[in-house]
Amino acid sequence: ERMLAGMLTRKPIRLDETADVIREQLFDVDQQGNDLNVWTYEAARKMVRYGHIGTLVDAPSDGGRPYWVTYTPRQILGWRSELKDGRQHLVQLRLLESVTVPDGLYGEKAIEQVRVLTPGEYQIHQRQDSGEFKITDEGRTSLQEIPFSVAYANWHGFMESRPPLEDIGELNLKAYQVQSDQIGRAHV
Repeated sequence: ERMLAGMLTRKPIRLDETADVIREQLFDVDQQGNDLNVWTYEAARKMVRYGHIGTLVDAPSDGGRPYWVTYTPRQILGWRSELKDGRQHLVQLRLLESVTVPDGLYGEKAIEQVRVLTPGEYQIHQRQDSGEFKITDEGRTSLQEIPFSVAYANWHGFMESRPPLEDIGELNLKAYQVQSDQIGRAHV
């Protein structure tokens, strides 16, 4: 996984004719301190592992600068799409997230939340202590589409893929099973 991702990203990304404002933002694309090259390597690792990844361009509601958030297929709970101009366009997207919230005077705890996106709107549903989900935030955006892009390592359909190393993993599993059977026969 690391080798394949390293081969894909061995040369640094070169940006031609890019505005200086955007170049500055690409030094920390995810607001976690990762520049575009590091982010691309980590995204490539996830693509090789899962077959595809999705990237949401998000921005704080207070008008802060945009940042990128990567989601694996396990975090993409569901979607609805429509065919427009020969392309599939998302009309709803449901993403699973984990957020850390204060717990008592000094503690913190992780809470599951589901982000539901539609063109121009969003909702945040957080899991309560009872296990039920409750809407904790919602609002409107100025965008007429969902700012979500999918990159595929092994395309199988819209928002669907197969992990490219799955066949090798299955061969390894078969080899271990054969070896285990041989060891068992030798013991008997």
